[in-house]
Amino acid sequence: MTYAEKKWGDCSKAVAYQFNFVKLVYRYSADCYDDYFYLCPKCKNEVEQKKDYEYPKSSFPKNKDYYLLDTYDSGVSEKLKNDLLEFGIAESNFRPIYSRKHNEILGYQVTPKNMLPSITENNAERQIFYCEHCKTKKFEVDDSYFDAYNRLGCPVYISKEAFDKMEHINCLDGEVGSYTVIISLELYNYLIEKYPRLECRPVFIGNVKNDPEYKRLNQSAVKNDDEIIWPECKPQFE
Repeated sequence: MTYAEKKWGDCSKAVAYQFNFVKLVYRYSADCYDDYFYLCPKCKNEVEQKKDYEYPKSSFPKNKDYYLLDTYDSGVSEKLKNDLLEFGIAESNFRPIYSRKHNEILGYQVTPKNMLPSITENNAERQIFYCEHCKTKKFEVDDSYFDAYNRLGCPVYISKEAFDKMEHINCLDGEVGSYTVIISLELYNYLIEKYPRLECRPVFIGNVKNDPEYKRLNQSAVKNDDEIIWPECKPQFE
């Protein structure tokens, strides 16, 4: 059973997968976002990465080929990167992660070039911020989205339009500085043969509002005479 099946159940209708790496790797504590990004002069949000990341070697896991950078980018080892290249993923979809003196490459940041249309509406995201200068948008979801599936959050839902524009490795519109990496079903099946414990979240065509767990957590309390019957909650621990 795969990681996705253990966490989200039946994945037979998944059309793609999102990297959902768990191991967190930390930068040097003195580094700031403006060391690596051009910032919008108005809202101060990052708008374009200007420099390859620098990380302490001690922060990297020794026996793991994939990890989450503290910038919320996906990172991979040279071994996993080479497997992706062998599959046919272009070199341009990666940036090296250096040691401070740039005398060693510690891994690779995954930076997909193919951008899918926004799927915020498919995942019940509400816009809470917009900068007219840099066009940055920020969104939030309600608590039930994160409470679902033992607080792992819901699967990703995409539109048919986004699916039709999907290549083997993709990012989402508006994701600058924190790439949400979505891979094709074909690439996922290739990787899962080599990395059986690969941490990925299933992607389905549709809308999260139709997800049974999301619906369960969002259903209204039902009044029955003087009694309020609340939805049954799943245990929060495995």
